[in-house]
Amino acid sequence: MLELNRIRLALERSRTLRHWTSEVFIRVLNLSPVHGYAKAYDAVANVSLGNGLWADFAIEYERTLKSEQKYQKILEAIESETRLQTILYLTPSYVILSSLRWYFERTRRDVLFALVDDFKKDVLDTQVENARTRRRLPLRDALTRIVSQPNTAASG
Repeated sequence: MLELNRIRLALERSRTLRHWTSEVFIRVLNLSPVHGYAKAYDAVANVSLGNGLWADFAIEYERTLKSEQKYQKILEAIESETRLQTILYLTPSYVILSSLRWYFERTRRDVLFALVDDFKKDVLDTQVENARTRRRLPLRDALTRIVSQPNTAASG
């Protein structure tokens, strides 16, 4: 929880955060078949990308690795997600990041990875890596590309 608060504060200091939904509220939303997410993410953030664009994305802080079976269930949930296009995994180490990338490389979703300390420092300018393409680019560019695609809803 402490690290998630630091992540939220970094977004607030960057003046890009419009709305933050915590895991507690996500769990309540998930009781609804209409308003629920596919899983109880650590948080969902709505941020300004500039030029009138807004993006919603899930944030998962992965302090330690889980079992392969747990990641298989998480992958299934993410694949069934209807409300979000992007999930950002933040990790404290490159070892955890590279393991996560391996688990999620077959996803059809935009699952992005970055080191949490880089995120707290650079926020939307953080270099992220896409699980499917292994392409590295700033988070702002990745989110802009995703919300600019047809059939992708950007909040605004």
